[in-house]
Amino acid sequence: MKNIPVKANSSGGNDTGDSISFGANEANSIINELENAVTSTGQTLATGVVADTTVEQLARSLTMAGQSASSYTDSGAADAYVLTSTLSTLVKPSAYFDGMKVSFTPDNVNTGASTINVSSIGAKAIVTVSDVAIVAGALLTTKRYDLIYVSTFDSAAGAFAVVDDIATTTNKGEVKLSTSAIAITGTETTSAVPPSALTAAMAAALTVAVGDGSWQTPSFLNSWSGYENPLRYRLINGGRYLRIVGGVTGSSASAAIVFKLSAGFIPATISAISPFYAGTAMSATSADGVVNIGIDNSGNVSLTLQSNSANYPAASAYINVTMDMVIPS
Repeated sequence: MKNIPVKANSSGGNDTGDSISFGANEANSIINELENAVTSTGQTLATGVVADTTVEQLARSLTMAGQSASSYTDSGAADAYVLTSTLSTLVKPSAYFDGMKVSFTPDNVNTGASTINVSSIGAKAIVTVSDVAIVAGALLTTKRYDLIYVSTFDSAAGAFAVVDDIATTTNKGEVKLSTSAIAITGTETTSAVPPSALTAAMAAALTVAVGDGSWQTPSFLNSWSGYENPLRYRLINGGRYLRIVGGVTGSSASAAIVFKLSAGFIPATISAISPFYAGTAMSATSADGVVNIGIDNSGNVSLTLQSNSANYPAASAYINVTMDMVIPS
């Protein structure tokens, strides 16, 4: 581009004082504006006699500016984001304006309410499209966000609203799909559950509901001890039943109480030493006998002979126990 060296007027003369004439400075200022528009996008001005393609530099610069004007990089900290234009030569706005758009990938995940400072114009709050301060985790380092400036937000102080903010139960926004693992855990609140994850979560819940608990090993009392397949207990069918199985020996037992159930395993509304299910007593010196199992409200598990509920099996008796008892809800 070439500067105009002299003052021109409508009659073609120079410096005649014509009322519609304009000086070279005025003309050159227009050219300078055009040149700045081209060079601000990183292009080198064409000089001399140029080809037809080089007369598109201004149009190209307008296209480049339009496409990259909202692209920024972050150099700030968590909750205080500082943005710089990706195209460093581009002329920056001197003030925020309604509809101004910025797009960036945060360097840090936010931990709560946050601000953004674009091109050193000044810090403004980052809010949702509903003009509510963003919450922790709303800005992640793994994605790019589009924000738009709204002068009436943040009590008319002006704020940048996250266009694609995360949806909540009260806020519209972006929804990610839940994985099966997240759906099964059931604590995440910002994911939509696809059918596959829902099926997995329901299957897991059903397994828990009807499944069996882990076996518990009792602490034997009154000299009772485990025998062969030692006695143990657990909840089954989703906690609806208490199961006690295994063997004990009363080699030197001095009381009917064999062990005490742990909290959470004690059936409700039961009577002390009340017979429920039978076990079998085997002794080297006497015939087999039937043994009743009783559980009191404190969880004490007792074994008594069916023929005489006041007596516990004799010393050296070996007892095999199998019982299921309903755990009232």
